[in-house]
Amino acid sequence: MNVIKFLRKVKRRLLGYSFKINYRPYTHTTVIFESFGGRQISDSPLAIYKELKKTHPEYRLIWVVNKGLATQAEENGYDYVIRGSFKWVRTIEKAQIWVENARLPQWVRKPKHVKLIQTWHGTPLKKLGLDIKNVVMPGTNTERYHQNFVKEANRWDVLISPNTYSTNIFDKLLVIRIKL
Repeated sequence: MNVIKFLRKVKRRLLGYSFKINYRPYTHTTVIFESFGGRQISDSPLAIYKELKKTHPEYRLIWVVNKGLATQAEENGYDYVIRGSFKWVRTIEKAQIWVENARLPQWVRKPKHVKLIQTWHGTPLKKLGLDIKNVVMPGTNTERYHQNFVKEANRWDVLISPNTYSTNIFDKLLVIRIKL
């Protein structure tokens, strides 16, 4: 393992341990938004952001972005934190609502006071979650993938479906097999 990989691993561990401190939530409603793991400011999280900005100006709305997106966030007047920073950990730990459209890292612990809204990107036209019989991905196998999928889905408080077709698939795959 080279030095850079080692340092990244140490940083991930430190970030994970810092979730165990259990800070209290912000006193004012704070909502964080993340689209495609911080790689974009787009999709359903952006639509929800725009609506909340209009209807709830008292809410603090914060984007989670990768370093490369910081300039775009500043130019558009968005409050933001850099994904993977210690400020990011503090912010998401203290926020009351998370709006996501992709998976969070498994080591991110969702505090009890947080409501996680999963907006799901795209329409599921292929096999999904537990219906995938043979997972071929680096760093995982089918059993581990299924376990991680169940853990992730059980963190969601709300799953927003983009259309009726998707709703039928989500009802069949997620609610019946995971929540019940």
